[in-house]
Amino acid sequence: VRGLLARLHDAAGIPLLGLKGSALLGLGVYAPGERPMSDIDLLVSPGDMAAADKLITALGYEAGGAKRRHIAYEPLQQNADRAFGEHEDNPIKIELHQAIAEPLPLREIGITAGLLAPQAGPGVNPYASPASLMRHLLLHAAGNLCSRSVRLIQLHDLVVLGSRLSTGDWAQALAPASDGRPAWWAVPPLRLAQRLFPGQLPPIPAAVLADCPPRLRRASASQGLTDLSLSHLGIPRLPGATWARGPMEILGMAWQRLHPQELPQLVQRQHSLAASAWTRQPHWRKALSFLLGSPPRAQTLYSVHRALAYRPTSSA
Repeated sequence: VRGLLARLHDAAGIPLLGLKGSALLGLGVYAPGERPMSDIDLLVSPGDMAAADKLITALGYEAGGAKRRHIAYEPLQQNADRAFGEHEDNPIKIELHQAIAEPLPLREIGITAGLLAPQAGPGVNPYASPASLMRHLLLHAAGNLCSRSVRLIQLHDLVVLGSRLSTGDWAQALAPASDGRPAWWAVPPLRLAQRLFPGQLPPIPAAVLADCPPRLRRASASQGLTDLSLSHLGIPRLPGATWARGPMEILGMAWQRLHPQELPQLVQRQHSLAASAWTRQPHWRKALSFLLGSPPRAQTLYSVHRALAYRPTSSA
């Protein structure tokens, strides 16, 4: 990861922002040999997208699929299989973003403004401040909590960075986003991190807590990691229902579940999904299975099967 970031920095003629794990790596909060992310995320201004695409492809990458929020690039030459866990032999993807936003659950909350310093020069830049990095980590964790796919490393990131923030930094991190409200979406990730790592984070400001939707505020007071991550085996019917601000948003979520927008070719590029027979079923079969019971999550089964089949080299 460090080597690839250095190559991107040296070759870039445009400003790039190294997001999340790349920034934490630069701050030294993780020791050498610890991998805080499975890919490299970069933020670029919309006007520099063509130059960024040329830069990444020149390093031996090809554009995979364009999702709503980013374009994923993968190495041209890579093995079809993946080693178990975060193995050093696994390829490193590069994901290119034009904006930073999360649907919570349907209305997008955007925080792009202020993440990259105005004086940022060509190359891979740090965040404008530690507070802006925390702001992004909180929003990203909130998005994964909303879909019940949060990872423990994301909550650990909040704790290791949070210990470095001042009171002023926290005020900046929890400032209103694109919806004009205090950072109500930060309540669930902060509460879960506080329960998992007691005494490591400051109390949540009263104004932020008060603006969190009542159902979400109540649920976030007791839900655990297994309730909100891929450790929960069943596929949730409406995973972000507690995040909704009224019945119309819940109806909109139900419509999205019945009319998914994810393209089949994007699913096939994700090894945990491509290996599952569930992803190849027609949508009506999937809907019917929910009436008969909660089907298991493909990503969870993939991880369990890989773990059970894992044999360390030393065991030979």
